Amino acid sequence: MRSASVLDRPQPSRNAQTDDLLVMWQHPDSHEIIPIGRFSHKGGRYSFAYTVAAAEISGFRPLPGLEDLHHRYE
Repeated sequence: MRSASVLDRPQPSRNAQTDDLLVMWQHPDSHEIIPIGRFSHKGGRYSFAYTVAAAEISGFRPLPGLEDLHHRYE
């Protein structure tokens, strides 16, 4: 039996389903990558909400059409 490598990709399950997509943003000065929001799909409905981290980033500009950092968009 061979050991797993960090380069090995996990094999997706045939029944795998992704209900959430984490939205990442790279700070233009520090180049830090920060999770700023989450797109979700549940029961045939889609939603988007910003993370707490997004509201704490000095100078962060919200995505066009999704200006309220404290609102859940559906």
